[in-house]
Amino acid sequence: MRNAPIISMNATGVALCPARVIESKTHSSERGKVATMANLAPEAIHVGSTGVQLLVRDPTGKISARIAATEDSDIILRHDQAEALAARFEGELKEIPLVARSMSFYGIMKTVKILEEEPFKLARVSSEYGPAGPLFSNIDIFTERTGVGPIPITDYVLNHGFERVILGELETSVARPFFLIATQANPFARTEGRLDRLVYLMLDTYARCPEGYAMEIGKALEYIGYGDLKAQEVANMGNFSLRKEFSNYEGMVRQVGNLIGIQKKNKILNVAGQMDIGKADATKAIDITADLFSAYRTPQKPKVETREELLTQ
Repeated sequence: MRNAPIISMNATGVALCPARVIESKTHSSERGKVATMANLAPEAIHVGSTGVQLLVRDPTGKISARIAATEDSDIILRHDQAEALAARFEGELKEIPLVARSMSFYGIMKTVKILEEEPFKLARVSSEYGPAGPLFSNIDIFTERTGVGPIPITDYVLNHGFERVILGELETSVARPFFLIATQANPFARTEGRLDRLVYLMLDTYARCPEGYAMEIGKALEYIGYGDLKAQEVANMGNFSLRKEFSNYEGMVRQVGNLIGIQKKNKILNVAGQMDIGKADATKAIDITADLFSAYRTPQKPKVETREELLTQ
């Protein structure tokens, strides 16, 4: 599934009728971040909220008000590209926890707080003396080594999992719908904001290519499945709280089907109207998404054949 280029902006840098969320008047700061990244790392692939804003169309201008502009940028780079970027700015590429949680244990005399690190990482460019510090302070880099949370960044994502987008004279890359859907539906990062962005993605993706929609959702679930297997690894070797949190990945994925198909269906139909998408098309998108997510099952871990088994084949 490939998008047509975004329409050109007028002289003030704002589209008269926003083709995508990021073209709205209220999202000029997001366009500024994209322009900065295009200069720093033209090969970067946008994900996260900025990725959704680059991809989702907003013909009525109403969805832009629902997606708040963000301060940070989430991008995908190959690890060697990220290292080269850091070196260019006299910096160093460091991997840090994606999320660090503070856990409180109440004793007789005082409260002791223990910082617990998530098993997933992101990369940051840092430098004590060079210009990299302030420049990259709000840029989260995800590579094939880190993934995006449990969702892996494969060679397929790096080579084929993105679309080129044109903003006036600026050209950049954004992850394809399947990858953005997988990351927004990731059970370990579920928030109302991400669920809302998932809805915008599913409706927009269906409207652009109804015949390929089920395949795109299937691809998203394939990557969610990779994340499921990663969660199993964490559950098997993590401490008690991580084992508890990461042990019901399948159920949390299937719950998305219930949320979309039942609990939030009327709200989604209302959003579809604001996106100028008819009720019949919106209902089909809801039904396909709900059915596929509800039918999700944890994939079987690939079998590693022993040397003896290989010799007998």
